[in-house]
Amino acid sequence: MKRLRGLILILATIPAWAYVVHFDHVARNSVFGYELGSVAMPYPRHVLVLDAVALVFMLIGLWLLISDLIGWIRHRFYGRAN
Repeated sequence: MKRLRGLILILATIPAWAYVVHFDHVARNSVFGYELGSVAMPYPRHVLVLDAVALVFMLIGLWLLISDLIGWIRHRFYGRAN
């Protein structure tokens, strides 16, 4: 059975993405929401950091998932892990 560490890491980023999307939705529906992300009203620092951290963890999770899948295919068809 292949390892699911990459999938677990990807699933762990879901709350961070949900917060970023919720913040964006609420802020854009406010009175001055159309200015969000501009020079006049930039995104708050914690939202930008959370977005970057979630993106990095998601990419690491994809990399782990793909590398585990390649190792599983090699082991299954060639009988070795290398």
